[in-house]
Amino acid sequence: MSSETLEVIETLIVEIAKAPETKTSSEMVTAISELVAAINQY
Repeated sequence: MSSETLEVIETLIVEIAKAPETKTSSEMVTAISELVAAINQY
């Protein structure tokens, strides 16, 4: 994995972890889906 890829994954993890109580379930599902898609790409 390139450092660029890791940076994107790290950003997504931070976004998911940031104040989860302010996010709706669908937003969380979307964020996690994006994270999984990003990981699967590499």
